[in-house]
Amino acid sequence: MSLNINTDLLSELIKAGERSKRASETYIVLEDDGWQVRTLIDPPDSGLIAMDAESVLLYLDGEGLDEESAQALATPPASVAATFEIATPTGGTSAPAADWQVVTAALNEDGAPVRDWTQAWAFDHAAATEAVTAQRGRDDGIEESLWLTDEGRYLIRRYSSRQGQPASEWIEASPEQAAEYAYNADEDQIPDEDALPLLLSATRLVARLANQFQAPEIGSGSDPDVRRGYARKVLPEAVEQVKAAKVVSDLIRSKLLSSIRAERVDSARLVVLACHGDRSEAAGRLDMAYSTLSNLIKDA
Repeated sequence: MSLNINTDLLSELIKAGERSKRASETYIVLEDDGWQVRTLIDPPDSGLIAMDAESVLLYLDGEGLDEESAQALATPPASVAATFEIATPTGGTSAPAADWQVVTAALNEDGAPVRDWTQAWAFDHAAATEAVTAQRGRDDGIEESLWLTDEGRYLIRRYSSRQGQPASEWIEASPEQAAEYAYNADEDQIPDEDALPLLLSATRLVARLANQFQAPEIGSGSDPDVRRGYARKVLPEAVEQVKAAKVVSDLIRSKLLSSIRAERVDSARLVVLACHGDRSEAAGRLDMAYSTLSNLIKDA
């Protein structure tokens, strides 16, 4: 894989554009295995395109690719990025290991992937863990699973047969989005419950609690008398559901939420203590604003 655009990749782009006679449809595009040269009828997402062969050939204006022109072409506009090089989580850009992959998108607040090569980064796939496997029986052309990198970042592995979408890609998800993903998963999608991080493990407990409260099913017939008869049969179960749900809901509000908050506060104070009382450093480690941390721990 290539994490940068170099002379070899530029030469490959030029040859592919000339050979196919489709220079405007021949691109250097970022994929999950790095920068690649592709000739495509349907253009890829514009956020993943570095350049096309037509633009490169116009720039060269009949001249061959030399060191100076290669360096110019391999340098993006300063307003876009400083380099085409894809960084690793540690900040390095050394040659990637064989199992490294590239994260090319991130989910926005609506849960849609935003693809942008300037925000891409590489990770060691061999060191990552699959937390939630793909859902079986899905027939919408999408197959997804949830992964956790060794750096603690959540990723969606997506395969798609839909036109205009990458066939495979890695998409970063926020902790909140990862928790929702795990919450919605079926039991058989969790390969190893004991290996889940705290966030996902606790989320699965919440999901199992929610699954305890399911209204009895009576079918979907249109005859009101028939439905009423079915309802009478499950009346004791329905009454139990209503009463139990009320008690448990009150218990969650009065006990569980306050208990979780108290433990959160105690843990936050431990983080501050470990940072020698430096709340700015502690807030950075907790990914929260200084004011948010101060309000959370509240000096006694």
